[in-house]
Amino acid sequence: MGFPYAESHELLELWQVRSVDPLSKQVVVRASYMIDWIDRPWMVDKLISTMAHNKVEKQVAFFSEF
Repeated sequence: MGFPYAESHELLELWQVRSVDPLSKQVVVRASYMIDWIDRPWMVDKLISTMAHNKVEKQVAFFSEF
């Protein structure tokens, strides 16, 4: 891929969207994630974890505007 450590992990995300009724404007969104380490790099694993957390947090903040 050309990015350092890009093949050392995989970010798995699960987004759940729930509503009582399809026509309802009340919706609950839940985001869960985990890092699946293929080859955990011992020097930058905390950096990768922090970046993944910030990425998911930014996505949740974006979708909470709707």
